[in-house]
Amino acid sequence: MSEEGFAHGFAFFTLPAKRLLFLLVIGTMIAPSIVTLVPNFVTISHLGWVNTPQGVIVPSLAFCGFGIFLLRQAMLQIPIDLVQAAHLDGAGSWSTLWRIILPITRPAIAVVTVIYFVSGWNAYLWPLTVLTDIDTRTLPIGLQFMASDLEGAQLWGELMATTLLTLLPPLLLYLVAQRSIISAFVRSGLQG
Repeated sequence: MSEEGFAHGFAFFTLPAKRLLFLLVIGTMIAPSIVTLVPNFVTISHLGWVNTPQGVIVPSLAFCGFGIFLLRQAMLQIPIDLVQAAHLDGAGSWSTLWRIILPITRPAIAVVTVIYFVSGWNAYLWPLTVLTDIDTRTLPIGLQFMASDLEGAQLWGELMATTLLTLLPPLLLYLVAQRSIISAFVRSGLQG
């Protein structure tokens, strides 16, 4: 289930212990990732995910509290009358989510997507821990090794060109999502 689904549940459903569950999700934002470094590595190595993409990606999914919180707050801004009208017209929960709620919260989804992509793209410590093979390392780790391998050589042009190539994917994603991101900030500023 995606963050949108969790946020939808926290925003619109009445669940037993909903407040406690939401506090647990928010609690993932409190714990720094360095605290879970060793237990996560032990788990990843037992699963055989060292030097694999899922070894880098899956543990970061446990720290999705910020995205759920942001999307829940965006969904709470949707008038409940709109959701109830959809249910009166015969739409189920999934249909309401896909046809009404997600299109309205698209700017918030764009913001969460950009934040998570940039965070994952720039991650250094966890990929350095999990990806021990030189062929599987990420670009930030490769840049660090490239900079440390200079050994006094003047290869600054190659290093700067590689840095520019590393910056391009997050920059392109931002340019694609720019209109939605600005819309999300404008909408959040207009709520009173």
